[in-house]
Amino acid sequence: MFASTSSDGRKSVLVTAVPLPANHRCHLKELVAEAHELQAAFGEQQTQVLLNPTLDMFGKGLDGKAVWWFGGHGDMPLDGENVPAFCHADGTPEVVTLHALAETVRPHVVHGCLQLIVFTGCKTLALAKKLRELTGVPCAVGWQTLVEDRASRQWALGFATAIAAGNDPRSAFDAGCVAVTTVVEKTVPHVQRYELFVDPEDEELVHPITDDRTPPHLRGRLRKFETPAQRGRICAGALLVLDCLLMAS
Repeated sequence: MFASTSSDGRKSVLVTAVPLPANHRCHLKELVAEAHELQAAFGEQQTQVLLNPTLDMFGKGLDGKAVWWFGGHGDMPLDGENVPAFCHADGTPEVVTLHALAETVRPHVVHGCLQLIVFTGCKTLALAKKLRELTGVPCAVGWQTLVEDRASRQWALGFATAIAAGNDPRSAFDAGCVAVTTVVEKTVPHVQRYELFVDPEDEELVHPITDDRTPPHLRGRLRKFETPAQRGRICAGALLVLDCLLMAS
């Protein structure tokens, strides 16, 4: 079971939330609340939360952890790659190469007990794949596309709760997806609100998110819909779980 305490009583889940400072243009204002929701879902006695950590703080926090959950910007550009952002001590973003990140993570896979890495930010699947390749971590999860924030939060809680209950990552992944697709529209009872595994930027299937010509109530929603819905489902994005059995998807 991933989210159990270690034999010596240490916490086994590390949640790093990097909302960046409130005055930063890329500040993620809901991320702190989401991190504490995850702590409750995994179990407060099993979970350590680090807010805006430096890379060094993060490395120390990984000691003894089976699960690392990263919430924040995972698509910061650096040398032609998208990488996650940490924070310097003064609050400015600390952007590191994937190889530097891998050097921090790998010892906790090889000599420790790290088994699962989860990225919840937009377009983090490539990052998850590369980090899995460089570190040998058994399982990693990331989003292939843009992600709708509320749907991502719903998925995260479903996944974390399932891991805490002793489910394997694939089963927990499915539980997270069910948590998203069972949300219904507030104004139309019994109508599914979110659609997974569709790219929000596919304008053949989805109303553009940023096009001013699209009515606000349709932006980011599927173009097709069924009665009794008055509009298409919100396109939540597409994510994937990577393990030794699923590396080519």
